[in-house]
Amino acid sequence: TMSDLQDQIHRATGLPPCYQRLLARGVKWDANLENQTLADAGLEDRTKIMLMHSPLYAKEKDVFEQLKKIEGEIEDLAGKQTTLESKVLSELVTRICCKLDGVDTMGSATLRAQRKELLRRAERLDSATSHDD
Repeated sequence: TMSDLQDQIHRATGLPPCYQRLLARGVKWDANLENQTLADAGLEDRTKIMLMHSPLYAKEKDVFEQLKKIEGEIEDLAGKQTTLESKVLSELVTRICCKLDGVDTMGSATLRAQRKELLRRAERLDSATSHDD
């Protein structure tokens, strides 16, 4: 389905489906066609599809990019997790959580969910170390 395609694009690019605008054969696909099969949408094997940002992305780009940057910090910290003292790790996680708390999601459910997931990931880093003490 188109929804499956958008999920694959999300996994490959990190761009959530609500921020995707897909174009093929002069037709735009968006969220209201998500349950449509690719064949029903007129997409055949080897049809070229262009990925563009949706108008919603334009509105939320700055906050989305801010969250992506913090996500990178969480990933970097996860890579260093085993080499840091638990107190140092806990402090770094707290700083990341404070950054996330300072992000204004502008009432966007997508941005709010993304921020919530990042908070969970950061807190899991700290709780994994807390159990080792």
